[in-house]
Amino acid sequence: MLGVELPVFCERHAKVAFHDTLGVVPRHAPMMIWTDPVRLPWSDDERAELGEAESLRHLLEEMPAGVHGRPEGGGDSPIMLGVWTYHAEPMEARFPIEFDPAHAEIVLRGLTRPLPGLAAYLSRFPKCFVDGGYYTKTRGEPLPLVPAAHRGAPTSWAASPATG
Repeated sequence: MLGVELPVFCERHAKVAFHDTLGVVPRHAPMMIWTDPVRLPWSDDERAELGEAESLRHLLEEMPAGVHGRPEGGGDSPIMLGVWTYHAEPMEARFPIEFDPAHAEIVLRGLTRPLPGLAAYLSRFPKCFVDGGYYTKTRGEPLPLVPAAHRGAPTSWAASPATG
């Protein structure tokens, strides 16, 4: 817009929502974050099938830490949210956002590590909704980006009040 190149990139982030109709996760449970790497649970047949497809073999390998989830909504809500940014490659933002068709299954399988009871859904997956957006980050150190102002360019500033 102004001919200024900013040192930023985007990462696609997605969340998965599904109805925990089996009541596996207590409604009062906090956000749970698994900080260990994960190997997804697969049956022997699934493992063999994934091993035959070069584009899917990575699903048999150790996946990064960070799968997390929590109940969503009030006490009567059966909704469970899951997030796992296991593929955070820098990319250009594109709209509409496209998500891997297997994303919901991968996240749900990953959530069975911190929440083993969710494995009950692996034989019959619940209907899942995937939504998300992009995180825009600076290249290099994760510091705020404050570019020089340009004549005629709109600016916006915000600051948090000091606490003490």
